[in-house]
Amino acid sequence: PAPTVSTFPDPSNNALQAFRGTAPGASMITAKSSAGEATPQSVDSQGNYCIEARLIEDAPNTVTFIALDSNGCPGEKKVVSITHVKLADDAGVSSAPANDYLG
Repeated sequence: PAPTVSTFPDPSNNALQAFRGTAPGASMITAKSSAGEATPQSVDSQGNYCIEARLIEDAPNTVTFIALDSNGCPGEKKVVSITHVKLADDAGVSSAPANDYLG
């Protein structure tokens, strides 16, 4: 099955946005946006993942999530849209912890 993406803020002021979701049966997940490809992240035994994708600042963004099997072969994709809105005082980078997923 295609990965799912949990609720995320839209718009977001995070240039490096964390996404959480599920990818049952996958061993890794990757994300591609117009700003580049994220480092693949592990999917836990219950199918949960957390991955950060870089967004283009002050623009609408499309992020494609791709589930990878144990051989690294791509499976189904999930595409989401998110808009980045840069705050004047943070240069677009969130002060929130990068990897706070508790799975």
